[in-house]
Order: sequence, then structure tokens, then C-alpha cells
Amino acid sequence: MAAFPPEDRLSGVSAISGRKAWIWGSYQRGTDWNAPPILDVVSGNTVRQANPPMLSHVYGWGFAASGPENALFAGGARSRRGRFLGVRVAGWDGGSWHSLPTPPSVSGPLSLSTSGSSDSWMATMTAGKSRVFHWDGTSWSASYAPPAALYRPNSAPARMSVASTPGRAWVVYNQESTVDPENGPGPPPRPFSAYFDGLRWRAVAVPSSFSTLSAVTLAGGDAWAFGQLKTNFPAIAYSHLGTAWRLQRLPPPQYKGCNPAEPGISAASPTYVVAVGCLAFVNNGRLWQRVDPRPSRWSGS
Repeated sequence: MAAFPPEDRLSGVSAISGRKAWIWGSYQRGTDWNAPPILDVVSGNTVRQANPPMLSHVYGWGFAASGPENALFAGGARSRRGRFLGVRVAGWDGGSWHSLPTPPSVSGPLSLSTSGSSDSWMATMTAGKSRVFHWDGTSWSASYAPPAALYRPNSAPARMSVASTPGRAWVVYNQESTVDPENGPGPPPRPFSAYFDGLRWRAVAVPSSFSTLSAVTLAGGDAWAFGQLKTNFPAIAYSHLGTAWRLQRLPPPQYKGCNPAEPGISAASPTYVVAVGCLAFVNNGRLWQRVDPRPSRWSGS
């Protein structure tokens, strides 16, 4: 097991081979805004830092990788006194990090996905609205935006998650209340999704049993989205090649009312998918199984 100092905040992991993975996060050392992000390659219990000087003042917001020679990082730059300087995007080519342009008017990445150095996606906020951008190796282009009809009084799209494989992409998000809780309850959340088939985006209805969708992942043409049912139980929505979502229930105990702040789901292949919320679950291509957290079950794995 790789160990990190207690003041470090680890935000995510991305496997790049059967033996190596990226670990990313940020240092939490007082008011030192000039501390670099955590961008380390872990192999076994060996940790190799890959933090470039150009990111020494950037606080990490998102990370994605598709292999040893391709990774994407985005974060917010701050001055030595903590003043926000804008969004920074960087790409990894297998040997070093290099700066990439930033989509116009971006105020903060929400989700990143990449399947190659010329095929990356960013779900973000721009000009106060949610939007998805695509990187073709040269420039970012505005790819998808939620329908304008969703920006109604007291509600707006939020918490976008994007996932991609070569030539395909999914985005899931929720129409959420913008009402201050102190002013009373707002409209309930409502999940939405859209699928990109390589040519165009189209909306795909979310089953009415879901109250939210929080994260999405892709493996080939298969997609899984982690969400919350109206019964307050977590569940998975599954689609093949953009077909209608099908509900996949998770095995008990599911912890009713479990609504983790940052749930995650990741697919290494159509027969190996991991979902993490209040509990962890693994899918073998046929069914979901709950992961036993006891150390004895993990030893040697």
C-alpha cells in the first residue's frame, strides 16, 4: 500500500495499466496557495511524483487518464495571496506535462474524460451555465448544452458527469433547485442524460424510478450511471450503444438514504465495473456484488 502524509488530500485514482495508476489531489498545508497539486504515479508501494513547475500554484479540480501516455488535468490557479487567477488545463504525453488552452469563460470543470490525446471531454460551468466541451487535439469546441427549457425559475442543470470512449460519449446531470433552503423547499431534482454517437447528441430518457444521476462511465459501447432511486436507495442505470436505460438494482444492504457527496463509478471493461458510494459494489458483466471491506478480503489483491 502506498502511504501519503496526513495533510495531503487525495481526490481520485485512475488506473493506466494492470500495475500502475495515477493518484491526484492537493496539498493541505496552511495557507500555502503556491503548493503544487498531487499528481503521482503509483506502482505497488512506490510513488513517483510528476508535478510540473507550471502547476505549482494550481489547485486540482479534475483528472482523467486513458493510459500511460495520455492524461488530462484541470484546476484553478491562485496567486500567493490566494486570489483566483483562472482555470488551467494540462495534458500528459507519457513523459511530461504541457499546457493546453482553456475553453472560453470556464469558471470550473465538473468532470473530465479522455480516450486519447485528440479526444477529450470537459463538463464545466461557463457564463453561469452547464456545458460540455470537446478537445480534438488542437482546440476546444462547444459540444453539448442542456436544453434552455431546463433553466426555469428556481431550477437549473447541475452536477454534470461526462464519460467517453473513442467516438462515443455520455453526459448525465440533474435539474436541481436554485432556491435558498432558508426560503423553503424548491422543486425536487430531476435527472437527465444525453448520448453522443460520433455525429450528434440526443437525449435519452432516464427511468422515472430515479430521482438523481450522479456519475457515468463507459466501456466500449456499454454505459453505467450511478444514481439514487425515489425510494432513497442507490441504483445503477445501464445502456448499450445509447439504448434506453435499464435499471440495475444493487444487492442489500444498500443503506436507505445513502446519498454520498462524491459517488464514483468506473469501468475497466464490460465485465469489470466498480461503483463506490456509501458502500462499494463490483459488476462482473452479469450481476452486482457488494465488496466486503474487511482487509483479509483485499490482502494480496
